[in-house]
Amino acid sequence: MAGRGDPPAEGEYPVNPEPSNRPPNGGLPGDVEPNHQDEPPPGNPFQFSLGELLLLLVLSAVALGSLQLLPAEAAAGLAGLIALVSLALLLTIPMPRPGLILAWWIILAIYVVTAAVALVRP
Repeated sequence: MAGRGDPPAEGEYPVNPEPSNRPPNGGLPGDVEPNHQDEPPPGNPFQFSLGELLLLLVLSAVALGSLQLLPAEAAAGLAGLIALVSLALLLTIPMPRPGLILAWWIILAIYVVTAAVALVRP
């Protein structure tokens, strides 16, 4: 092992034979060209209006209330059928609105809850 003032002996530390991807000036942050964009940054794709959320809340409450009129097994089957049909319809729409996607997730959650109730009830 070499002393402090001596140059390191060959094999004491690895030598990187590949060229570095860093720019010749060391890649300092001030040397980066600014990114000029004239278009605004994209917004959040899942933004809803208050009316859309209120409509989804009312429709899901009506759906849950009407499913209570059926036996548990029939309610779970009907909710599953509605979830499948709505998924098929959602896949046929080229660019569905975020409210429709949220509505499908609510339908799926209703199906999971009704299926769990159907399994637990005697």
